[in-house]
Amino acid sequence: MWLLHITERVPAVHDWLARLDFSVDSITRALEEFLSWLNADAQTSLMSSVYNVLSSAFSWAFNCMMSVMFAIILLFNKQRVVHEGRSLLQAYMPERFYNRSMHILKLIDNTFTGYIGGSCLECLILGTLVGILSAVFGLPYALLAGLVVGIGALVPMFGALAAAILVSLFMALESPVNGLYFMILFLCIQQVEGNFIYPHVMGKTVGLPPFFVMIAITIGANAAGILGMIVFIPITSCVYQIIREDTSARLAVRKRRKQADALTAQSSAGRGSAANRRDPASDSKETSHV
Repeated sequence: MWLLHITERVPAVHDWLARLDFSVDSITRALEEFLSWLNADAQTSLMSSVYNVLSSAFSWAFNCMMSVMFAIILLFNKQRVVHEGRSLLQAYMPERFYNRSMHILKLIDNTFTGYIGGSCLECLILGTLVGILSAVFGLPYALLAGLVVGIGALVPMFGALAAAILVSLFMALESPVNGLYFMILFLCIQQVEGNFIYPHVMGKTVGLPPFFVMIAITIGANAAGILGMIVFIPITSCVYQIIREDTSARLAVRKRRKQADALTAQSSAGRGSAANRRDPASDSKETSHV
């Protein structure tokens, strides 16, 4: 047997193989034991787990494919869908509610478009800077580091930092000094990007205070994971801007009402004082007549 021949220099393995029985009967018994194991409950459970994993994977792939196809079809028919939707709202809604609804839809469109586009551009810039500067300073895996940090930056607030820590630990497996240098480089890049690049790229697209950003991230993470953290920020921004506009409008109406009431009270007081004042000539005529 060729296995015995090639293992002659390793006595332990050679002796173990020599003790094995490769006869037809032993192979048949092994196959029978294997087939009986296939019919056991453990194999049933294993096959069930494999089936569940495969069905979940195929279902996820099918849903992704259908979503992409639906998005492509919707983009190609965007003008028609927008026109028919606007006509439907205008036909069945009062004019006041229609104007308000169109304003809200325009606000949602501008917020989501600006936030998603700005976030993707900001992630591209950050990932490019990390990759180029890592290569300039001779750090290993520069392209991979820029890619991971750019993808991680899609998660707001701490996504880029978490990705940078992961890359730093990966570099530290080869050289702890390289991992430390990468973290220092990333912190410097993030300071420059956060103070100079991010304000110009994002501008006032979101317009949320940091407290509401944290609330949006927390709710989004509990509701839908990483995708919820990304999506809930523009949703919260839309709700915040709608409430702020409604609050400003109500305060303006109340202020105008107070001003009108003050003018009415002032004019009433002026008419009363004019009626109380009398002409001296008319008073003397009344006295002589008496």
